[in-house]
Amino acid sequence: MVKPACVSCGEREVSEDGYCLSCGHRQPGVRDHQAFVAGPVVAVTDKGRRHRHNEDAVAIGTGAGGVAVLVVCDGVSSTAGSAEASLRAAAAARDLLVGALGGDGRTNEGTADAVVGADAVVPTPEPASPPLPPASPVPLPVLLERAVQVAQDEASASPDLYAANPGDGGPPSSTFVAVVARPTADGAELATAWVGDSRAYWVGSDGASRLSTRDHELAGSLVRWLGADSLDPRPDIEVSAVAGPGHLVVCSDGLWRYAAEPAELRELLRRLSDDGRSGLDLASGLVDHANEQGGHDNITVALWSNHDDWPDGATTPAAPPRGGEPQ
Repeated sequence: MVKPACVSCGEREVSEDGYCLSCGHRQPGVRDHQAFVAGPVVAVTDKGRRHRHNEDAVAIGTGAGGVAVLVVCDGVSSTAGSAEASLRAAAAARDLLVGALGGDGRTNEGTADAVVGADAVVPTPEPASPPLPPASPVPLPVLLERAVQVAQDEASASPDLYAANPGDGGPPSSTFVAVVARPTADGAELATAWVGDSRAYWVGSDGASRLSTRDHELAGSLVRWLGADSLDPRPDIEVSAVAGPGHLVVCSDGLWRYAAEPAELRELLRRLSDDGRSGLDLASGLVDHANEQGGHDNITVALWSNHDDWPDGATTPAAPPRGGEPQ
């Protein structure tokens, strides 16, 4: 088996812990930077500039009738095993939602056909519970509650994640946000569930933009999260209708702390679109912005649009490349 060459000097002598034995450059991990496409949904996750590892995870998919599923989990870096916990939680929630909504298009971190710019892969976690039958009549708030429960099960019922690297921070833990988005004749229906401080925004092309979530935070500290030591893993759930064209942005705090207000995020999206970015490139532009501002945390963004263009003509393609094709 030929070992991969160092990304810096080109030598093939790379140590088991990921450092080049010639120049000392640390090799990128499989989760350092990844990009995904699932139908009309795109996502990018990046470790940022200050963290050694990426504890964020993103899982996206599609259901029947143009439904989009976007899940973002932010593993708490101070707790050992949170990178794996966030990945398992995101994939389990996405799988339940996609299965229940009659879809089979799904992409998440760890699938070999979804990784961009990396040869190694992380095995895809199995769903925490069997998906519901396609086209389930279960109301969306109930489905989202079930999705959060399987995510909580994955984040808390994995003692091996903590036992392998015990630390003072406690067991693995993660935030959670999931949105089921459905295009309508005059806009979109958005069903959102969240635990913690990962967020979902609706950014309307006509200027009507809003933050759909409210952080579970007090004095700068989380008061709700997923994990074995969570005192309150219950989600808040909101179902709303939005009018007109726009973008749904689901993200970790690695992005929103650099564009927290809906108006700021809308202006950033408009500027990136004016620069010719669209689809996956538009999501990458949001991540690039966070890194340019310092990249103090891991950065993850999942993006969906119910329209083809901004009023000024900047476009987002209606049909991005098929899930898994490298960009």
